[in-house]
Amino acid sequence: MDSIKNFFRRQIEQKYLSDDVFEQIKDFNCRHLTKEQKLLIDKLITNEELKERYKKYGLCKECKQPNNGGWGVWWCQSCDLSNDVIRQIKDFKHLWLTEEQKLLIDKLITNEELKERYKKYGLCRECKQPNTGYQYCQSCNLSDDVIEQIKDFKHLWLTEEQKLLIDKLITNEKLKERYKRYGLCKECNTGGWGGWWCQSCNLSHDVIEQIKDFEHWNLTKEQKLLIDELISNEKLKERYKKYGLCKKCKQPNTDGRWCRSCNANRFRQNWTSRNLDVNELINESQFYAKNKNEKLEWIEYDRFEDIKYIDKGGFGTIYKAFWKDGPIEYWDYETNQWNRSKYHKSVALKSLNNSKDITLEFLNEVIF
Repeated sequence: MDSIKNFFRRQIEQKYLSDDVFEQIKDFNCRHLTKEQKLLIDKLITNEELKERYKKYGLCKECKQPNNGGWGVWWCQSCDLSNDVIRQIKDFKHLWLTEEQKLLIDKLITNEELKERYKKYGLCRECKQPNTGYQYCQSCNLSDDVIEQIKDFKHLWLTEEQKLLIDKLITNEKLKERYKRYGLCKECNTGGWGGWWCQSCNLSHDVIEQIKDFEHWNLTKEQKLLIDELISNEKLKERYKKYGLCKKCKQPNTDGRWCRSCNANRFRQNWTSRNLDVNELINESQFYAKNKNEKLEWIEYDRFEDIKYIDKGGFGTIYKAFWKDGPIEYWDYETNQWNRSKYHKSVALKSLNNSKDITLEFLNEVIF
């Protein structure tokens, strides 16, 4: 009888998890608890409602208490805005609030930390909660530690061990799904959004519609103010002001007359070096090239002429030659093909010893 009374007493008393309990369970993955961890949870969390919330939704990173729910993004009643509040403020511009909007914010958001975050950083475009930093939401982005552990994985060819690690490290289901489908953005290291498109690193359709007819090299004072208001991502803004918008995708170019994402799709492989490592090296350079100087090309031998012997080096023989076509400069929208340089056609050739057996590791050492 006493044990039953004690049980219900503990149920009533344990309204929150203590710091001691939190320290013991903070590194557990609520979705993948071991048998020993489950037993410890049952021992430490006597309040059934708290226990159920922990097992379903895990711990809030802010207040260290069990979350109240989850839609793929965990939600904490104490540390997050309600849907009603979000509905009333979602269209506000947090940096240009009117007096009426400021009064409403003070009335609706009583949590001072949340209010401060909202006023400084605005709402996350995905979960609609106040960002935790400039254009950054802790709940909707991977931590630096997680990124370091998975950055070299090939998301479409994960091993069983890598899949287990991903399930352990990424508890946000939407992030996990985006990572598995689209991989990491090469700019910000968050999960892509489709076709390797990243919401954080690209302009929205609404922004594009408002600026697409501007001359980026000759902006008026009003246009400059609008650009500063619309493009809060400093890297994107800088790219737009320097290089303008891509004629096809309407995103800021990554260099003069160069759009990384569009050009990556134009480098269709209709060639082969007859070496898989060489093919991979060239394909990867073309996919990620932000300007004309970062990409490699495969050139057939018959595209060279006037070949002259220069010297013999440690890796092979060096020649001088004339490249008939010249290197790629930019994509010509009128002819719908690559525009190649009329200059820079004199090149050095290296005939590598035992070139049939070269590896990617060897190539990286020689080239870079």
